[in-house]
Amino acid sequence: MKKPVLPALLLLSLAAAVRADEVPLPCQQQFAPTLAPATYWEDTTQLEGLPDWRKDKKIAALVARIAPRDVSQDDALAQIEAFRKGKPGKKAAPLLFTGLVAETNEQRSDVIGKIHDMAERQFNLSHTIEKVTNELASTPEDQSAKREEIQQRRGFLVRDYDSLDRTLRYACQIPVDLEARLGAFARALQE
Repeated sequence: MKKPVLPALLLLSLAAAVRADEVPLPCQQQFAPTLAPATYWEDTTQLEGLPDWRKDKKIAALVARIAPRDVSQDDALAQIEAFRKGKPGKKAAPLLFTGLVAETNEQRSDVIGKIHDMAERQFNLSHTIEKVTNELASTPEDQSAKREEIQQRRGFLVRDYDSLDRTLRYACQIPVDLEARLGAFARALQE
């Protein structure tokens, strides 16, 4: 009795359907494309009808000082506290927050884009490793010099893959940290 060909063809077609540009993020968490201000701000009516935060020089300067992720969260929160003690107008805190959301979204987008690039590179590396492994398996045992060269090439590829894997694990945490940081900013501004 002949084995059915359909399951094998189905698997091949599914494997072919996954192209490098469709590589899913290797992160445990799913990332929304952007963070919604309403997720972090209690009274969302305060966020409605605000002018462009970039037009307020003081707000734009403060956003520029505290939004970058290389600024420690403690330093940023201290600057937010100093801002609040200056008794800004009623709309200043929501305006500052919209600026922080915009900058955080931009940073997240950059990081997620880099994660996509690394995931694609890892995907391509896995296929290259598979080809080199098949080449090694098909090389006769009596061709030791050629086998050694292939093994060395495969070793470099595997190390590159593993290094990328470690980097991806770190990189996947960055959007989570940015979200938590934005939440801390929102709480400090609403106190």
